[in-house]
Amino acid sequence: GTVCSEVSVNIPGEQIECSIGGGTGGDIPVLVAVGNQQAGYDQFFYWNATAIVVNRATSVTSAGGIITVIGSGFGSNSSALSVTIINSNNINVNTNTNTNTNIGTPCTQVSILSASESFTCVAPASLSGAGARHRIRVAFEGRDNALDQNSAFSYLAPRISSISSVGTPGGRITITGSSFSANASSISVMIGPYRCDSVSIITPHTVISCMLVSGVGRHHAVIMRVLGQANSAFTFSYDPPIVQTVTSAPTSGGWITITGSNFGESYSSQASVISISIVGQTCMSVSMIMNHTQISCMINAGTGTSPLQLSVGTSTPS
Repeated sequence: GTVCSEVSVNIPGEQIECSIGGGTGGDIPVLVAVGNQQAGYDQFFYWNATAIVVNRATSVTSAGGIITVIGSGFGSNSSALSVTIINSNNINVNTNTNTNTNIGTPCTQVSILSASESFTCVAPASLSGAGARHRIRVAFEGRDNALDQNSAFSYLAPRISSISSVGTPGGRITITGSSFSANASSISVMIGPYRCDSVSIITPHTVISCMLVSGVGRHHAVIMRVLGQANSAFTFSYDPPIVQTVTSAPTSGGWITITGSNFGESYSSQASVISISIVGQTCMSVSMIMNHTQISCMINAGTGTSPLQLSVGTSTPS
């Protein structure tokens, strides 16, 4: 049983007082012993029902994991707590109520950290992808907490650690990181002004691929969104141009042809960012002969062999 300590006598022979720790429940028999004599189990004790309050909860990646819930009224018996995470799609934010009482995913392996004040449980992998503002419902002895903002639970926003490279024609790239979700339809990716479509899950929550359209340039901001949550700062650069051959021109000047890769496409938003200079002079009238691989320009009069500098969207030859 539970010892009621710090006993003091209020009325000699009639009334005593003692201090008891936290607990729950009722119909608990009380035994009072004086010397070698004890009273029968004809009196019963009840803890007062305490409101269950959730003040905050920690976050985890979309893969799930251990979270800590802080509040009050949780009792001291882990097995008596029932904890579920309710998808934000089923929360009426005006009334803080669950619009579908059958929806809820268990947060398992509940373990009390501090009696009545905090516990841990293992949150499931992301609900409908990932996202924020889900609600934690804690049920205990027929009571549960209010599903208000304090009970909100969010998966961590996506975090990018690396992106594979691709040339200016575009192509499928691989993005690695964390909290990406396991649901491709919940993920969108933009790289600067360029779309990265056809998202595919390679490893749930950590590796995805997408098809990046043709583009040029360096240090484009990468924006990945998973159910409205966006990643922190990360940038991506298309592969730089590679010059393989350059035709010669007469000393009076004329057209030269440059062959290589990663030159971009002929439409204006990419062709306009091609810059070619030879010995500090600009090669004028740049024209795309073949997208990404061959361009021409008009060189001024000159003599000898001179280095060529080509840049595409601030990328220079590798």
